[in-house]
Amino acid sequence: MDKAILGASSIALTFIQVVYGNYMTLFGFSTTLIIPHIILAILILIISLIMIPSARGTERRIAVGNAILIVLEAGIGGYLYSAYNPALVLLHFIIGLGILSNFIVLYFSSRNGRAV
Repeated sequence: MDKAILGASSIALTFIQVVYGNYMTLFGFSTTLIIPHIILAILILIISLIMIPSARGTERRIAVGNAILIVLEAGIGGYLYSAYNPALVLLHFIIGLGILSNFIVLYFSSRNGRAV
């Protein structure tokens, strides 16, 4: 699959994930509302893992870092689901924005045809 398509889809899915997470934070969440959030996280992780072999140099480090951050986010999210903590909600949001920004950097570096 083309790196640009993977990059664009990862940016779109991560943006939807962040917005949906904010929606759940503002209006409350339940088991049925958390399922799309989990499915999006799994899709983002799969895309991140697909991007790793084709990346080189700094791009590869960013892609590996994203995969690690997504797994860390899943752990924080699982804990938040069982025990709500406002500080962890903020951390979860900030790491989500970091993942989004990493995907944006990967996308534009692949569009320009040069490494970061």
